[in-house]
Amino acid sequence: MALGALRIKEKLGINHRETVEQIKDNPYLQYFIVMSSYINEAPFDTSMLVHCRERISANVVNKVNQMMVRAPRLIKS
Repeated sequence: MALGALRIKEKLGINHRETVEQIKDNPYLQYFIVMSSYINEAPFDTSMLVHCRERISANVVNKVNQMMVRAPRLIKS
C-alpha cells in the first residue's frame, strides 16, 4: 500500500495531502494500492506517507516503475 501510494504521489507530482485526497476520491487508485473495497474516507494519515518516504527512497520507487514498464514485454515473450 505504501509503495503504491508513493508511486501515485511521484507520478502525479503532488504533495502528501493531495495524494491521500486523490486516493480517497478515486476507486481506481484504491484498487491500485490493493484495498479490498472502496471506502469514502482517507485510507491512512498523511504522516504515514512521510514515514514511508523516509524508508523507501525515490530511487526504489523509480526502480519499481522501470520494472513495471518492462513487465508487459516480459509477459508477451
